[in-house]
Amino acid sequence: MLTVATAIFGKGFSLFDPTGTWPGCRFVCFTDRPDIKSDRWEIVRQTHPNTPRRSNRCVKTTLHRYVSGPTLYIDADFQVTADPHEVVGLSLEQNCWSATLHPQRDCLFDEAAFCSRRKRLESKRPLGFQLRRYRKRGMPEHFGLWAGGILARRGDADSDRLGEAWWDQIKLGSERDQISLPYVAWRLGLMPGVIPGVYTQLPGLQRRKRPAK
Repeated sequence: MLTVATAIFGKGFSLFDPTGTWPGCRFVCFTDRPDIKSDRWEIVRQTHPNTPRRSNRCVKTTLHRYVSGPTLYIDADFQVTADPHEVVGLSLEQNCWSATLHPQRDCLFDEAAFCSRRKRLESKRPLGFQLRRYRKRGMPEHFGLWAGGILARRGDADSDRLGEAWWDQIKLGSERDQISLPYVAWRLGLMPGVIPGVYTQLPGLQRRKRPAK
């Protein structure tokens, strides 16, 4: 059974129902909002002592705490339009997790600089401490960068270990999960499989327009 999961905390996002049904697929949405309802998604109500964005990150990174077996996490601005097994494909055959390559960058330090310029951070101070710590520990530049909006995991001990370490990094630093994920993969020696294609244009996942912030 492949569990497709998403998380919606706070205002601003809608839940899009899958356009079909596929054998061996389960759809679960974690949310703190009473207005989120669906006949296609299992709705799991949760409260978190975090900001809405960090609550989302907690579920995303530690999804193994809530569901077992293989998973495909998708951000809430995606709608499933084809069999999710086809999205995962063969990407987990040799790796405990997989994702699409970032379409523009291959370095967490470059990604951090981009986010800082665009002011897409809750605070620059945690990020600064985080980057200095990564450099001090020897994190190489251009190690790799993966889009965090779609993530497949095998549901084994290694992918669980990755998730716990990933959440630890977010708690210590910035909520920008794409910045901490390469560091965790490097430190643990858990390189991902690659889901082919650009994550905003994958067959089977249609990205809806993100609400204005």
